[in-house]
Amino acid sequence: MKLIRNYLIEDVISKENLKINVRYQTIRTKHSIEREKRDGYAIPQNEIISLVRLGMQKITVDMILNKINLNEKLLIQDLRNNLNIVGVVENKGSNELDFVIITVMRKKGFKAKSNTHVVTI
Repeated sequence: MKLIRNYLIEDVISKENLKINVRYQTIRTKHSIEREKRDGYAIPQNEIISLVRLGMQKITVDMILNKINLNEKLLIQDLRNNLNIVGVVENKGSNELDFVIITVMRKKGFKAKSNTHVVTI
């Protein structure tokens, strides 16, 4: 399929940077809190927040490019420390989003289900 730009664009008249402010809050399910301690120790909350923050930067770009939809299951993986967060982005309304954490774990080589979008940090 040929893009319309191949036929119509004659000249680029401007290049702009658009800053987008994405407001979101990170919330956890009861299941994620229970499962976090499966290895006998709690994962520090600041590590979880930090990974979600880095993941949301990539997720936001992928949502703008229509690679991810709201309510699609996501896996954010930190390969440095094997932290894995499974969650979904939901529309909270009023131009705000919720990143809902379904489960949190440390597991090297964790594989997501086939219908899960993986974001690697």
